[in-house]
Amino acid sequence: DFQNHRIQKFTAEGVFLTRWGAHGNHDGQFLFPNDLAIDSSGNVYVTDGVARIQKFTNDGKFLHSWGNVGAGDGEFDRPFAIAIDANDEIYVVEPLRNRVQKFTIDGKFLTGWGSSGTGDGEFDRPFGIAIDATGAIFLADPGNQRIQVFR
Repeated sequence: DFQNHRIQKFTAEGVFLTRWGAHGNHDGQFLFPNDLAIDSSGNVYVTDGVARIQKFTNDGKFLHSWGNVGAGDGEFDRPFAIAIDANDEIYVVEPLRNRVQKFTIDGKFLTGWGSSGTGDGEFDRPFGIAIDATGAIFLADPGNQRIQVFR
């Protein structure tokens, strides 16, 4: 819930179950959460405008966070989209830095790619990410009016 700085959980039928978070920059609080992803154990990972990723149990108990403001490995400038592959590796998209960073489920930096431009592997404000069952990574690159696919 972008404006209310919280996460809400519902059943498949739309019945409210729980919510967590509040406005702020402490553990379990958010400044404009943008996206979330769920690992194979049911843990929830949330991109947060505070330049971090927060990890929660599926009922909202805070577990861990990582990241801070910067341009280096494991640092963020408004992380936006997030996806998790079949190996529980986490991909975080940063539109303002035109890059993707990959992490373990504990937040250890593994690799990253991307830069500003129009060529293969270059982006103009990438915005969304999805990973299919084969491990193909689909990255929305709206500034370049395309979807790029990575393996």
